[in-house]
Formats: sequence, C-alpha cells, structure tokens
Amino acid sequence: MRRSDKEVADKKEIDSIIKSAPVCRLGLCEGDQPYVVPVCFGYEAGRIYIHSHPGGKKMEILRKNPKVCIEIDSGIEPVPAQYPCNWSMKYRSVIAFGTCRILSGEDEKKHALTIILEHYGVEKEEIPDFSPDGVDVISIDIETITAKKSG
Repeated sequence: MRRSDKEVADKKEIDSIIKSAPVCRLGLCEGDQPYVVPVCFGYEAGRIYIHSHPGGKKMEILRKNPKVCIEIDSGIEPVPAQYPCNWSMKYRSVIAFGTCRILSGEDEKKHALTIILEHYGVEKEEIPDFSPDGVDVISIDIETITAKKSG
C-alpha cells in the first residue's frame, strides 16, 4: 500500500467497514475485459455471499473465471477546502481478492441468503422458511484483503 499512514490493519476495524457498507462492488474479468457490478451482500468469517439470477452476464463470467476482486466502502464524504484542488475525501474502504463458488446445497444456500438478509437488518427470526430455487448463491472466499481510511 502506497500510503501506509492510511492503512487499516486491525481486523475488527476491517470487519466494521464491511458490515457498515450498503453495497459491494464485484470485479470480474472476461478474457481481457473487466466487468464491475454493484451487488447486495452478506459477510461472515472471511467470506462474502452474494445472490444472483442464474442467467446474465455476471453468472456467465463467474462460471468461466471464479477469480474476483471486491471493493467495499463506507463513510464517503468530500472534505471541502478553500481551493478546489485542495479538497480531499473522507472514506473507509476495503479491497479484497478471492475465489467464488456457486453453492448447490439447499441448506448452504439458505444459510448464505440469511447472512445477506441479516446484513440489511432483517432479524433471523423474521425470515420465513423459503426455497432457494431459482436463485444462484455465490460464496467468495477472501484470500487477500487490504483496507484504508482517511478523514
């Protein structure tokens, strides 16, 4: 990391950044063409969960190349200064790399979907029993992670 003064090394603080973020940006690569898509997500024990319709570009790419990059940020706010070129930005962000796998078992799909719902404030006891048919659920094992903050 170029700016070590902005580095976040504390795992609890990294988890806090992830858990406070409303969206995750998923970076994929198809051949030499990058593709980034914002997704709803859940986080548990070094793993990101996302869901998707089984069709579409995202799933097509993931089936060919399971390597992904994740960007998560929270607390984004411009910090004005007297001169526009001196403005800065307040932020907390995480970049992670990992490998995804498409979950197949009903129980593990339900577990992942529950983690996603909980990320958005739904209490576990409020989640009715459901069938995860018709939805792909992806587990991304985080292999490397860095975080930084400013302001």
